[in-house]
Formats: sequence, C-alpha cells, structure tokens
Amino acid sequence: MSLSPRVSAIGLVYINSASDSSVVHFGDNRDGARLTARVLAVQRSVATFRDNEFPFASYSLFTRPLPIPPPDEGPAASFRSASAPIEIGTVRITAISAASHVRIGNGGPETAETRIVNIRNRIPGVQPRVEVDFK
Repeated sequence: MSLSPRVSAIGLVYINSASDSSVVHFGDNRDGARLTARVLAVQRSVATFRDNEFPFASYSLFTRPLPIPPPDEGPAASFRSASAPIEIGTVRITAISAASHVRIGNGGPETAETRIVNIRNRIPGVQPRVEVDFK
C-alpha cells in the first residue's frame, strides 16, 4: 500500500541523546534509512595495540550476511483517512543508540544493523591504568 505524503504535527519533542548511527526522522521517508553500527571494543590491562590487530574480517559476526525477514504483507491496520495529518502531543526520549531509528510520519524501506564484539584481555593482578585528561 502506497501512502501519499502527510503533514506531521508535533507539539514537543525532547531527545536527551541520539548517538552511534541513530536517526531521528520527522516526515516522509520513501526509500528508507540504512542504519549501521559495527563495533569492535577491546579492553586490556596494558594498553598496547598494533596496527590492523583486530580486522573486522577476523570475526565471523561481521562477515555473516544480514538476516532478511520475509516480505511484509502489509500492515495489520485500518486507516480512516490516509491523508489526515499525523498529530502528536509530546515525545520524550531518554536515549537512542546503536542504529536505532525514531520516525514520526510515513515510512519506507529500512535496514538496521548493529554488530558488537567486546574483547577483554586481562592479566591477573594487573589493574588497567586509566589516564584522565581534564582540559
């Protein structure tokens, strides 16, 4: 079902934080938003790293194909007026992160992907040295 563009009327939107490939979208979006966040986090007791030590290709999580859901058969909803404005009073969002998408308005095709690998290399008895630079 193809919807014609509509007006989105929003009274108040408060978003404290939007990060890491997140999108806050108001209005129509026909061709979607391809959201991606690929993270490789390494924590060590002693912070020594070599160039290209952790390539994404070394981890099967990053090379697997993105699972694609079967085609949608349409929304299980009924519309009284597909051309009426979308009216929203207040939206309060504490935070969105890691390829999240907040949309107010018509939709479109989307893809969202977050793949995270956390690596902890610890030496027993050695505490990580933390350097803090207050500028």
